[in-house]
Amino acid sequence: MSFLFTGLFWGCLIILFGLSVILKAVFHIHFPIFRVLLGVILIYWGLTFVIGKPWLRCGAPRNTVLFEERTSSVAAEGGEYSVIFGKSTIDASGPLTEKSRRIQVTTVFGQSTVIISSTIPTLVRVSSAFAGARLPDGNIASFGEYTYRNKACEGKKPERFVHVNVVFGGADIVEVGGTAGSAGSPRSESPDSTTTASDVASLKPL
Repeated sequence: MSFLFTGLFWGCLIILFGLSVILKAVFHIHFPIFRVLLGVILIYWGLTFVIGKPWLRCGAPRNTVLFEERTSSVAAEGGEYSVIFGKSTIDASGPLTEKSRRIQVTTVFGQSTVIISSTIPTLVRVSSAFAGARLPDGNIASFGEYTYRNKACEGKKPERFVHVNVVFGGADIVEVGGTAGSAGSPRSESPDSTTTASDVASLKPL
């Protein structure tokens, strides 16, 4: 709710009020300012719940793409990346570090491309709702959850975990540096596999 006490909010409110006066006086058009304001607040609340933190504020976080297009390199940082009404490429194929083992990408009303390495054992969990997330094995997740393990994970525990959330948007997970996982269903979490259910469960939001 801190957004309601910022200069940005009150500035937009004054602008809308001024526009409504001009439209009514000059063009005889009634502008429902309070309904529009209520709609904006509800949208803001909804996006805040989806992302898990306030996002519309002056000086957006460096890892947040808002109404723009950007390319980001995870490098040694890892952490969370958000794409809201924008387009972004997140390169998560770099060398492993302690911080870059867990990466979360959230896309809302936008388009994101997440690049992973085929030589680093990587487990990707996609959570999508009214969206389209394309995996390296050719599958597309539109609603629900989907887990993908690259070929380097065969017989090994994942060393990098990538959690991709997509809501009313699109995401492409691209595997580079070798052959992507074979087409079809993702490799099963069988008892023989070194990857355990706890590894998959650990892919929770950061």
